[in-house]
Amino acid sequence: MDEEGMPLTEFVNQSITKIMAGLPNGIKLKDSIDFELSVVLTKGVDGSFAFNVLKLGANKKTEEFQKIRFSVTDKEPEIDPIKEAQKNLLRKRGLL
Repeated sequence: MDEEGMPLTEFVNQSITKIMAGLPNGIKLKDSIDFELSVVLTKGVDGSFAFNVLKLGANKKTEEFQKIRFSVTDKEPEIDPIKEAQKNLLRKRGLL
């Protein structure tokens, strides 16, 4: 994890894995897992973009990060919520 935090996809994957592993045998989630995260959008030298979950206690100006909210379920999604959140943030910043 760098100064700006963990990559968004890595954070979400690890969170879901840990939540599911913490459930007793035979118990399944009834509803979705809701996330509300502060993310930092960084542009790579090659023109690519990366979304990182803001590290707790990070010293960032409010203009440098955005909050995103999404839910994940056990069902097959019609759309990928992480990709949609990323696209919405890029649109908001005028980059898409």
